[in-house]
Amino acid sequence: MSKRATFSLLALGLSGTLAMPASAIELHAQGGWTVDLDIEMGSGAFLVDNPNFGLGRIDLATGENTGDTTNYEAYIKPRLSFSYEAGGGVTFYGAVSSVITGTLGDGDAGGYTAGDDADSDLEEAALGLRFNLTQGENPLVLDISGGRQDLQIGNGWLFQDGNFDAFSDNAFWLGPRTAFRNTGIVTLSNDLFGFTGFYVKGDSDNDRAEVAGADLVFTTDYGTFGLLYAEIRDSDEAEFARRGMEMVSLRALDVPIPAVEGLTLSGEYTEQFGGKGGNDFDAQGYYGQISYSFPGLRFEPTLSYRYSKFSGQDGSSDITAFDPLFYGAEDWGTWVQGEIVGEYLLFNSNQRSHMVHLSGSVNEKVGIGAIYYRFDLDKKDYFGTPVTSKKFADEINFYVDWEVDDNLSVGALAGVAFPGSAAKQAFGSNDNIYLLQAFAIVSF
Repeated sequence: MSKRATFSLLALGLSGTLAMPASAIELHAQGGWTVDLDIEMGSGAFLVDNPNFGLGRIDLATGENTGDTTNYEAYIKPRLSFSYEAGGGVTFYGAVSSVITGTLGDGDAGGYTAGDDADSDLEEAALGLRFNLTQGENPLVLDISGGRQDLQIGNGWLFQDGNFDAFSDNAFWLGPRTAFRNTGIVTLSNDLFGFTGFYVKGDSDNDRAEVAGADLVFTTDYGTFGLLYAEIRDSDEAEFARRGMEMVSLRALDVPIPAVEGLTLSGEYTEQFGGKGGNDFDAQGYYGQISYSFPGLRFEPTLSYRYSKFSGQDGSSDITAFDPLFYGAEDWGTWVQGEIVGEYLLFNSNQRSHMVHLSGSVNEKVGIGAIYYRFDLDKKDYFGTPVTSKKFADEINFYVDWEVDDNLSVGALAGVAFPGSAAKQAFGSNDNIYLLQAFAIVSF
């Protein structure tokens, strides 16, 4: 089957699914066993004028400049899962899934994927055991699992996406591949306390980095607080110097301010240190965010301001550029900061960002929002190109999200990025970048 034919089938499958009622498929439920089939489909269309501030889209595989870009992405992700209630509070469970992806057109604006390409891969393949160690409304649960599966720590600041979805993976923006290549995860938790010990291995685009660590989290009426320690035990070192890096990260999420109804604070600080094999690390990353939800107002508006800083390389023999590791996209702006700059140009290293985000709800199904970003470099360098300014870009995004029902989500976003002095020097051009994108995700 040709790549174009495969992509056409993907698109036809999505269109057909959007027209039919969405419902879960229970294949078996008897004798303590349940077997379910879930199918998720996604499609997106993207138009970018003046990629790289007018320099044009650079295909990273061939080096070819293809100018402006229009591309389409789609995927199908079938997932088979099972669970067996063995009695005595013991559950045996597992899941296996695959992903079929296609990209049509010019490829994404960052040059990470080419057009007219399709691929299929194994995604999840994991088994686990769950034990209810105590009874009652808030049981203490021990969970042990291994294989190819997801891992998210906190809001995805460092750990959420085990696959970069670049080159032959296709579907760069939709990013349907998130499972780590290999994992061993142990959690002990209830509603108030959680401990996670983990080993994960990333994909080839992440140098197959192997990371071991532990995360401790407390959930209280005063917010959620976490402490993470991790070490990169091994890495191919093809793209990033990582072997031997250790890190400690402290976070506080959604901390309410009692004196002001609707006001919350969030933040995280990460220190990266250690090293072996010639690597010596001394990098930092942090952010602070304040959000205010206006009580009683129509559209339920929320206004947020966030400042984040990720250190850059300072010219010393130490590695001082912050390593963003496996950060993910939980929501608009977290942690892909900007659908133009954050998606294609800056990747949470050597970067300082200001974000102002106004969001609201038209009704219980439709959300709208506007985001302004100010991007600066931490050091006067853009991926090896020296610049004399730190001002990189400003970006504005306008978006709408529509939860049609429990199974179908659609959305659209328009954005523009304005080059700063550093970007003009790095790319040798000074055009604004314009973006239009739309997507649909359906699951049943």
